This record gives sequence, structure tokens and C-alpha cells, in this order.
Amino acid sequence: MGNEVCTIWYNPACSNCRGTLKILEGKGIDLRVRHYLEDPPTKEELKQAFQHIEPIHLVRQKEDEFAQWRDRVDTLETSDIVEILTSHPKVLQRPVVFWNNKAIISRPPERVEELFPNA
Repeated sequence: MGNEVCTIWYNPACSNCRGTLKILEGKGIDLRVRHYLEDPPTKEELKQAFQHIEPIHLVRQKEDEFAQWRDRVDTLETSDIVEILTSHPKVLQRPVVFWNNKAIISRPPERVEELFPNA
């Protein structure tokens, strides 16, 4: 499949993350598992993800850590979302998978197959 490295922003407590990782491991590709709670994405990495995924879709709006922004979610700017996600990585939607200059939220896990249309 080439020399690309597939990256997954991963939380081992998440069943969607575990399911997605299992699918990816079965593909025999170079895989980088990023435990984003321990190694949160940088502002630059989030901005790169926003090129593929609507910023607000990367936010787990039901998390308690997001409560203070819930009443103004419709007015949040991209810069606000970057600050929220870098300050509170627990509210990052998961899993996020990056492959071949594409990114998706792999919910349900089978959605990751969209990144590999010819595999």
C-alpha cells in the first residue's frame, strides 16, 4: 500500500478506538497509535485535521469538560475550538484516523474503510 504511515488518535478506553485499531492492524500498513490523552495534538495538528473534518465535529459536546461552552456552541470560532481541544483533550472526538492526506472520525469503526477504497 505504499510507504504512508497511518495515524490514529487513540483512547484505549474507547470501544470505537479499539475496533478501528483492530481493522487497521489487519491491513498490514505502517501504523502510528497516538494516545492523545497523554500526547495531545498540537494547535497545528488540529488545524490540519480541520482541513478534512469540520472543527465542531471533533468536539465531544456531552463531556463535562465542555459544559461551559455548550450554550454558545453555535458561535464558537475555529480558534475557540483549537483552544478548547488543546486545553481539554478529553473532549476530542475519537478515533481520528489520518491516511494518505485524508482524515476521518472512525465512528463506527468500519468507517475507517472509507480511507482505503481500493483495499
